[in-house]
Amino acid sequence: MSEAASRDGSDAGATDEREATRRDIAERAAAIRDAQLERARSRLEARDALTAERARVLDELADRLVEELLEAPERAVREADDPADAERVRALFDAEE
Repeated sequence: MSEAASRDGSDAGATDEREATRRDIAERAAAIRDAQLERARSRLEARDALTAERARVLDELADRLVEELLEAPERAVREADDPADAERVRALFDAEE
């Protein structure tokens, strides 16, 4: 970033856009995680096989998977120099505003 951009705050818009992209990707991932967890729970409940322990394990597994899968895309958005790069990542995740 140039010194002039630092002084006049013009990078603030790019930073806000990157943060919005990261937030939108995380929200999309959470929605998918929640839907798939509900599906798995329902299948286990139908078999009378859902225990508190299994539900906890499912939740932890889903959270870890989402964290691991989003690590690289979130880093790419955070480090993007060109706002178009962040938009491409957003599009890959179908995480439109």
